[in-house]
Amino acid sequence: MGYYHNSYRRPKPETVPVSEELTARLERVETELKPHLTDWEQGFMESVTEAYKKWNGLTIGQHRTFEKIESKYDPATLAAKSAWAEGYDEEKRKTLKLVANYYRTTSYFAGLVAKIDTDPNFVPSESCWNKFVENKYAKKMLAAIARESNFVSGGFALLRDTFRPGNAGSWGDSKDIGRGIKERKGRTVLVLKQSDRLSTDKVWLCAYLDNPTAMWEVEERWLKKHRTVKKKS
Repeated sequence: MGYYHNSYRRPKPETVPVSEELTARLERVETELKPHLTDWEQGFMESVTEAYKKWNGLTIGQHRTFEKIESKYDPATLAAKSAWAEGYDEEKRKTLKLVANYYRTTSYFAGLVAKIDTDPNFVPSESCWNKFVENKYAKKMLAAIARESNFVSGGFALLRDTFRPGNAGSWGDSKDIGRGIKERKGRTVLVLKQSDRLSTDKVWLCAYLDNPTAMWEVEERWLKKHRTVKKKS
């Protein structure tokens, strides 16, 4: 057993040998395309270029990964990226900041929000923009900001019967809002002002007319128009 064990030699992995064409392609991706590469891709290209020179070629796996990176940055893709960057205007920058503020209080997109906060010249890729700004939650939040409200500051409203303290879209002490429906039903709500809080609906700072110092916040969907109930004669 010892003889066979000692004489066994693992076969060398298949390689793609050095060639002028492959050398030129590696140099192009590592230098010309470097500004477009992700941090991981830059690190891979540095490592694989060193290995290429040291071992006179690439393993099949290294070559396959290199080709995937190279194919991401063909001329048509680069032209599209350039057009996107040129069209990235102040309006898009404001929208990006709004969405960052919306996600700031959540655990989502934390790395991207930090990037937006620290780099005033940051321009997201088109795919990054679509994931961050064009998802259904961000779009609902932006639509809520854009649309007109059904209420005005200083006006009156009522809480809907379906509302419960702790529901999504409400913030405040349940004791102030009223834990039971009997504590809320028919009780006049003073709509103080629109909150700075960003959500998928407009948010109002409110209080009951009979307890105006105990304030809480609620999304507009939980409010309904105030109607004075006429007393029976």
